[in-house]
Amino acid sequence: ERLRRLVGSEMCIRDSPYGVELSEDRAAALMSLLPEGNALAPADFLRSTVSAGSFSFVWLNPPYADAGDGLGRVESHFIEATVPILTERGVLALCCPERVGHGMMRFFAQRFDDVSIWPFPEDCRPYNEVVILGRKKKQPDARAYGWSLWDEAWEREIHYRLPPGRAPKKFC
Repeated sequence: ERLRRLVGSEMCIRDSPYGVELSEDRAAALMSLLPEGNALAPADFLRSTVSAGSFSFVWLNPPYADAGDGLGRVESHFIEATVPILTERGVLALCCPERVGHGMMRFFAQRFDDVSIWPFPEDCRPYNEVVILGRKKKQPDARAYGWSLWDEAWEREIHYRLPPGRAPKKFC
């Protein structure tokens, strides 16, 4: 409900939704929600191809895990693959454990404006999840560090107006 208030209820009406789901268990549910066929399920988002600049809003709920072999967190790989598919000024909503999100603040400071962080309600927070929202910058700012961004963005009430999106030419 809070996300709908921040991003706006017109999002679901105006834009055609697309989805990618890794879990076979949840794949059938996603397919039934997107009967027009805008779903890749079961599919690995990191191995999918989506046209750059297609989406004005992305809800990103990656697996919570270490990537292994010293390659960092899986969540980091997902967010790096997601930024290019957002339109300029598009909004990302990243769902992740709080400690992981805290470690991504430099990435957010460099690539996103209007960052806000919202904890999941206590009764549905088994992994201490938060949602981090941000609006994609026109150009990344490599000089941004994000040291204080976590505290500044915590439960920061921002209303995100979504720019127009466009159907991806590639979604496979």
